[in-house]
Amino acid sequence: MPRAHPLIRSSLLSEFPALVRERGGPLGDILEQAGLSLEQIEQPTLLIPFEKQVRLLQIAARSCRFEAFGLELARRQDMAVFGALSLLVMNCNSVSQGLRLFGRYLHYSVQAVKLDIREQNGLGYFTLDTPYETAAESDQFWDHAVALTYGVMQMLCGLGWTPRSTYLRRPEPQDPGNYSRYFRSPVAFDAEFSGLIFEQGVLDQPISGSMSSVPDQLQDYLRKSFEGNFLEQVRRVINSLLPTKSCTAKTVAECMGYSPRTCLLYTSDA
Repeated sequence: MPRAHPLIRSSLLSEFPALVRERGGPLGDILEQAGLSLEQIEQPTLLIPFEKQVRLLQIAARSCRFEAFGLELARRQDMAVFGALSLLVMNCNSVSQGLRLFGRYLHYSVQAVKLDIREQNGLGYFTLDTPYETAAESDQFWDHAVALTYGVMQMLCGLGWTPRSTYLRRPEPQDPGNYSRYFRSPVAFDAEFSGLIFEQGVLDQPISGSMSSVPDQLQDYLRKSFEGNFLEQVRRVINSLLPTKSCTAKTVAECMGYSPRTCLLYTSDA
């Protein structure tokens, strides 16, 4: 049974205010229509109602008259939106291991989305689904979600990686060229599933060196979000790591960009 009121971490809306303003949209009105406040989406570890997040993307795309809003939002985001989970993925030995770990723990940030990684007839499938009609009927939800999975694959496989094909359950947009250019592959609309298809051999490859930028991304995100409050940064990292059973002094220190001893000294002083 799906959760009656699923939640999503507000970090998945990072860069949203900046994008709306850049496109000339009425940010205050958009947030009010969705039932959210600027303070809510600017607190990176806050859990907000999933339905409101989906509604927010739809309203923003319509208000900004920008059908590729979800794609552009994902383009501006990096692995830091997934918090400490991104660092755990970085430490995996292969693309397959990284994807499966990502799928196993994603629900701690997004309670309404299920990821599936499978192999069939020489191809790899990285697909996503949701049991909630509010999301399933949202063009912007599918755009943003699949664009984020594309970003995850690029970090795992290298920035030059491209899928064999991309599938979206949303209807065909007015300018489908935006989508083929974004995913750098043929894109099928009105598909039976949403996700990426690629050569199966990719799954056995080691994690790309692109993942080496993840610690810097995460640390920059923490510093900007908590304005130098080191103790609060540590608390947030610990909270995000606890469900993964990987909350060690070493892992927390890696997220912070310090040695375990330095982290201990800073938190002791605080």
